[in-house]
Amino acid sequence: MAQKIALVVGGSNGIGQAIATHLISKGVFTVIASRNPDKTAAIAAKIGASDHLIVDVSSQADVSRFAAQVRAKLSHIDFLVFTAGAVFDAKRLTADGVDELVAVNHLWRFQLTTLLRDVYFDDPNFLKPGAKWTMVKALWQAQQLNDVFMLEAQRRWGSLGNGIQFHVVNPGIVSTNGDLSGLSPFGRFMFGTVLNPVKQSMEASASRLCPILLDSMGDVGGKLWNASYWTGAVSEIKPAPRVVDTEYVAKCWALSENLLVKKN
Repeated sequence: MAQKIALVVGGSNGIGQAIATHLISKGVFTVIASRNPDKTAAIAAKIGASDHLIVDVSSQADVSRFAAQVRAKLSHIDFLVFTAGAVFDAKRLTADGVDELVAVNHLWRFQLTTLLRDVYFDDPNFLKPGAKWTMVKALWQAQQLNDVFMLEAQRRWGSLGNGIQFHVVNPGIVSTNGDLSGLSPFGRFMFGTVLNPVKQSMEASASRLCPILLDSMGDVGGKLWNASYWTGAVSEIKPAPRVVDTEYVAKCWALSENLLVKKN
């Protein structure tokens, strides 16, 4: 039997590192990818990753470059794991002109997946006069887009008899060493101190999530999985009614396509 291959984008940090470590322990050929070259190389050596790559998920040009590199290096991918993301409580745009929270928590996943395969938001960058940006709104938009993308990708590509499955897993509140520098002092206090009592350890979270990835997803894709904020137990959940609405899905898909710079 051919060795399974995993690509973990965000694998040098937090839950991504824990998932990569677990996959390696199960004999999976695991490649990790993150933004910082020195840190990614060090973590790859520490956990015994088969290879490591560099990508800046906030840059559409770099995601395109990364996709080409992956296609050149890997014959196939059995597990494509996305954990890279960020949180900050001040509005800012990427070099591509996209709200950065939406870009780093959703758009690169849409772009990379489309490049690796052979609420409708009429103001995703909060640019309209009077539009109020909040971290919660932007994160909610990104999560809704991820759910829509997963379900629609399963319908479009997972139904072709090629064995591809798409899933979204919410790991709950996990104690990671993620970068909180983009938050205000109050935000750092909330995420770094107040929520500590309900955080799951990276290792405990990975031990619950990886069996879902390796064993429990079954033969049918298009599932949403959620970890309890209190116990960390993972269970399948139903998508919100809007996420499966045909018109809503079409608008969200078109939005993600339109947010990608045409030259990429």
